[in-house]
Amino acid sequence: MERSLFTSAAVLAGGQSRRMGFDKSQLHIGGRPLLDSILEQLETRFDRIVIVADREKDLVERTDVEVMYDLVPGIGPLAGLYTALKHFREGFVFLTACDMPVVDVGFIDRMKEEYRSRESNMCDAILGKHIGTGMIEPFHAFYSCGLVPEIEHLLEAGEGGEPRRRSFQSLLHDRETLFVDMEEAGFSLNLNRQADVDTFIKSNQEREE
Repeated sequence: MERSLFTSAAVLAGGQSRRMGFDKSQLHIGGRPLLDSILEQLETRFDRIVIVADREKDLVERTDVEVMYDLVPGIGPLAGLYTALKHFREGFVFLTACDMPVVDVGFIDRMKEEYRSRESNMCDAILGKHIGTGMIEPFHAFYSCGLVPEIEHLLEAGEGGEPRRRSFQSLLHDRETLFVDMEEAGFSLNLNRQADVDTFIKSNQEREE
């Protein structure tokens, strides 16, 4: 039963990508779709993977990965999480994004071990956190499917122009969240601009030399 808690993952492929200048779900690294690389990394740890997009678009040619669309469009990444949690219905869902090229499987294993070592198994989310700065990473994290009612409440409360109520911070407020020290994690990189892509490619080339 415990194993089934951590078998699902979702990749967010939405957003307007204003700083990049084009849809980041279409990013290619070394002539290969970045999304394909992310999926391959996830497949080393998860049996069930979906891509959640904000609108219909060409994403992957693979037929073994389901592409879903936001159940509640127009509210940002929280809609993607909500859609994934509603789809999987039980256990935890690991959430990442199409502009995060590194899936740190070692840190994923650490998060699961930290959860298993707790005296209580009551937990709504498992996130990495920089202990020194307090910064958290919501897009390399586990979320319980039990959060669906809380998200629905936030969506209702956010109607009428209160977008802060639709944030991940609002979702996690007063929820049972397990924070894992991410100082040594290797995933805290997202590609927002072309300069970020160039830096990532250069660092990969340097490691291979």
